[in-house]
Amino acid sequence: MYGRDMDFLLKNEDDFTAFDRMKFEAMRYTMSKLPRPARRKLLHSRPAQYEMTACYAGKTEPVHAKIVEKGFQQYAIPIRGQCRHSDHRNSGHLAVQRLFDS
Repeated sequence: MYGRDMDFLLKNEDDFTAFDRMKFEAMRYTMSKLPRPARRKLLHSRPAQYEMTACYAGKTEPVHAKIVEKGFQQYAIPIRGQCRHSDHRNSGHLAVQRLFDS
């Protein structure tokens, strides 16, 4: 989501390296000195580190189906054989829960 210069924003502060802490404090100090419109413009003018993957228009259901298909193409990983997990009944739920807990 962010480039290397702002990737510390994706981390928990407890996991900051010394360099991450320095970047965070420098950004916090700078932002505290800027007026709100300037802070907003600075953060909103950052280019995204990703590109649009699909754009469809039309009726909701057919468009939704195409978008979901494109999402599977983007994120699905082809594997051979069976994918194993220690608790296969709740593996998806646990993975999502870990994302929100961290």
